[in-house]
Amino acid sequence: MTDPVKATVRIYDESTRRQRWSIPIPHDSLVPTAEVKGSASPEGVTISRDSRWAYVTLQGRNRVIAIDLGRGVITGWGVTGVWSDGIGFSPRGR
Repeated sequence: MTDPVKATVRIYDESTRRQRWSIPIPHDSLVPTAEVKGSASPEGVTISRDSRWAYVTLQGRNRVIAIDLGRGVITGWGVTGVWSDGIGFSPRGR
């Protein structure tokens, strides 16, 4: 679940419906067009086919982050276009 106002991503366990991780998103590199002023604005989410990774758009930074769902940590990021709020995942091949 994303919380654009609090700049947080929360990961829940599907079977217990309990929160496993709460991941604060740093407020660096914010763009002036951020939907929520002063927030990285995490919004769109997609999950990899093997459920190991979550990809979350940061509308307030024009980036996407990769989250390791097993460890609850951000492992990387990439640049997106302006107003990156939706996302889809399609693995290569197969």
